[in-house]
Order: sequence, then C-alpha cells, then structure tokens
Amino acid sequence: MVALCREQGFPYWDAGSLSARGGAFLRLGRAAEAVDVITEALAKFRATGGVTTVPWQLTTAAEALCEAGRPIEALKRLDEAEQQINATEERWREAEMHRVYGECLIAR
Repeated sequence: MVALCREQGFPYWDAGSLSARGGAFLRLGRAAEAVDVITEALAKFRATGGVTTVPWQLTTAAEALCEAGRPIEALKRLDEAEQQINATEERWREAEMHRVYGECLIAR
C-alpha cells in the first residue's frame, strides 16, 4: 500500500500506510524498526497539514519507544499526544494513551 500511495501521489494515505506498517513492526516485537517507521509516518502526516489521528500516532510511537527501552522519550510523545487531544477533542484513543503512559512509568 505504501508503494501504491507514493506511486499515485497520495501523501496523506502514504503516511497512514507507513503508520500501519510501524504498528505491525511493533506487534511483531521489532520496536526499533517501529520507532523509525512511525516517526517517518508522523513527519509525513504533519507535512500534509493533517491533525486527525495525531494522538493515536504519537501514542503508537510512544509504545514503540518504551518497548525499545526509551521510556523517557516515550513519555514526551505521550505529553504531546495529551496536548493534541486537549486541543482537538479527539478522544477516541485517549484510554490507550493512558495505558501506554502507565507502561512507560513502570519501565522508567
């Protein structure tokens, strides 16, 4: 899907596809790869001007960072996700953000 989005010039969906790929890496236990891919996806998504799903992407990035042994960086991403949630009222993944926050606190 990433290749198709790039080929057809759909940057928003390219970013979404990359984010999904990063989430898959995370679920496969490949946290370091997940961090890189999700970070790239988030940068591409922001370049489109999009704001929806940013808290979800930040939360997934934080989970990957925590799994990769970088809980302090993860907590910073979660703080950013919380700010975005408060600014946009996009709360559909807020509970997940709090779960990941707890995991990162334990891992510190």
